[in-house]
Amino acid sequence: GGPPPYAKIWQLVNCTPGLIAFSVTSTIFILSPDQEFSGDGVGAILSISYHSVFRTVKKFFIVKWTHDHIKDIVQQINAYVFDGIVKAQLDNTPGTTVEDVTDSLDRVMAALDDDSDSDGASL
Repeated sequence: GGPPPYAKIWQLVNCTPGLIAFSVTSTIFILSPDQEFSGDGVGAILSISYHSVFRTVKKFFIVKWTHDHIKDIVQQINAYVFDGIVKAQLDNTPGTTVEDVTDSLDRVMAALDDDSDSDGASL
């Protein structure tokens, strides 16, 4: 019964650094006494910067995405969340090879480092 899950409708087969970061941030929020997300992303009671938590966790997973331990964790999350759906494979068309993705992530991380430096924040 019921409509198909969004994962099936959207053909999702694996999680992303952003999904993991959202999950971690949401879990921290749910377990905290804070009752709402404020406009500035800081919890009213515990003063947790949920925005910073999200950015830090996402950046960590982007940087460490190819590390063996992270791959194992992501594989376990995928198996649990997506109930054993076979992982999608990248095709070899230009712009989607592993090298292209790695180069793109390197540029994103460099931009994030520049942004963090200008904010005075660090990982």
